[in-house]
Amino acid sequence: MALGATPPALPAFRADALPGEVTIAYALSSVFADGEAKYTWKRDGDRYEIIGTAQAGGFFTLFLEGRIEQSTSGRVTSEGLKPERFTERRGATPEEGLAFDWEARQVEFRRGDNRKTAVLTDATVDWLTMIFQLAHRPPQGESMALRVYTQRRLYQYRLEVLGEESLDLPIGRARTLHLRHTGEKPEETVDVWLGIDQHYLPVKLRYPIARNRLVVEQIATSVRARWPTTDLTRRSSAHRATVHASRSCCPRAAPRTSSSSTTSETTAAWAAATARSWPTRCTRCCAVAGCSRP
Repeated sequence: MALGATPPALPAFRADALPGEVTIAYALSSVFADGEAKYTWKRDGDRYEIIGTAQAGGFFTLFLEGRIEQSTSGRVTSEGLKPERFTERRGATPEEGLAFDWEARQVEFRRGDNRKTAVLTDATVDWLTMIFQLAHRPPQGESMALRVYTQRRLYQYRLEVLGEESLDLPIGRARTLHLRHTGEKPEETVDVWLGIDQHYLPVKLRYPIARNRLVVEQIATSVRARWPTTDLTRRSSAHRATVHASRSCCPRAAPRTSSSSTTSETTAAWAAATARSWPTRCTRCCAVAGCSRP
């Protein structure tokens, strides 16, 4: 970007991008050991809360101390998610966290009784909020900037949009938008794949830890969402039935004709009948198709 040039405008923030509750689970892997993580987003009006847990085993325990518990809460605004308080606890170590004061434009780092402050600007989030901020504001154009605070320091990312890719994941085959941050050193590279049909949540991440000595892959193993009961237009019973009718992997798929093709008449009749008494959702189909209302 030329000196003095206007930075690219942020993409529009979609305040209603996510259901009232979403839980995404991940498998963590490296060349040494494995782990797992789970994050749950909840929204009530203009307030949000995110709860995260990560459980490590083997070599990961040297860095993740076995289990991490995180939480963050804040407001949903037209400009983006604005965290107010982030906390993290690792095993028996003292709780650490962040307090965001948007009026004073200041963030406070907290660890036990220790305190220090730093400047707070727009489009800044904590690590946990970042996962869901991308879902609300997926990149448009060639790149986007993102400022992320952990309980230790500020990271400034410029995510380059590499394009769409199809990935075979535990949740099924997923259409993704591949983003990459390239640091000053090759080992600082961060890759993020947003699931286009999974509310643009990150369904795969690759990033360094332990002072860039170890690379971790984080891959989604399930995506579960609950829509408000009044939301009849975005995830109706008929829509869910039609989704399952069109997917051959689903055990509740529409009946097939002798030519192994589902006719529009058969599908429509099956969907209408199923919509009246839908039992439970097929996790495999819904995770892929983005239809995840139970």
